Amino acid sequence: MDVAEHLYERTEKLISNADPVTVEKLSDALFEIGRDLAQKNNSVLAVKWLERAYELINSQDMDRLSRDALELRLAISQSLIQVYLDMGTPDYFDRAENHIAYVESELGDKLIVLLFRLELLHRSPAELFDSEAYGGILRRIMKTVDMSDSSFKLLMHHIRRLEEKNNMVACSVLEEFVLTYILPHGRQHWVEKAVVFRTHMAVREGSLESIKGVEIMLDQHQLSRGKPLPVNIAAGIQAV
Repeated sequence: MDVAEHLYERTEKLISNADPVTVEKLSDALFEIGRDLAQKNNSVLAVKWLERAYELINSQDMDRLSRDALELRLAISQSLIQVYLDMGTPDYFDRAENHIAYVESELGDKLIVLLFRLELLHRSPAELFDSEAYGGILRRIMKTVDMSDSSFKLLMHHIRRLEEKNNMVACSVLEEFVLTYILPHGRQHWVEKAVVFRTHMAVREGSLESIKGVEIMLDQHQLSRGKPLPVNIAAGIQAV
């Protein structure tokens, strides 16, 4: 690391006059050092090198950067936010939040930004966790992504995360996911997995309101498909 620091100090004087291609290569090298340190759980040094990488690539006009450089810039941001959150202190949490806000101001409701927001909420102290905000971001993701097996798994993963914090909010999000996004696509295996999970949630919650939500989903499934759930799935739900 001393050698890397020495080389950085020597090249720092040349950076101000470097062309975009050279800046991209140097930023990539700094990024690799920072990412390697992060993987070794050396968060303090990882922050140092990742911030250097970001400051360097950010010193260029965006319209002068290649597409690869723009993707590198986003990758640096992603690693930097992760390390800020890994540090676990209020100061670094604020840094993560500010960096996410900056990326969001540039990209808007892109999936990567929304995932940053979810991670920020998930890492907040338990007593400060905002279930409604987490659910709201999941709803924004539903509107943003094209439905596929990967996006289905992604959303189900985060709904499970939410259910660990607030069962009722998670139930509401899952019901909307099923009724508004899953049923129209007609993917039976998505419906089956979601409905069975929703039934588990109702059992854990134990309220009449939660059970009623399952009944509404089943009725809506029958209306949209013209038939009830397959016998094996219905039996699985009854077993729950």
